[in-house]
Amino acid sequence: MLNELLQEPAFKSFIPIVVDYDKDEDFKAFYKAPNRSTIILFRNGKEAVRLNGVTSKDDIRAALLGAAEKGA
Repeated sequence: MLNELLQEPAFKSFIPIVVDYDKDEDFKAFYKAPNRSTIILFRNGKEAVRLNGVTSKDDIRAALLGAAEKGA
């Protein structure tokens, strides 16, 4: 679903990085990613938006739009 949303013109500047939740223990620990459905957006090397357990396409789109408007 996230890949589909990232195809929308408003999100063309976003660069997705996929982390293997089962294998990348260091990433999970460092970023405190409690579950598979964690989306973290970074701006200028710092965390700008975090979604934990959000699975609604509309809610994810709204968060991405908010980040895009702020220049994420």
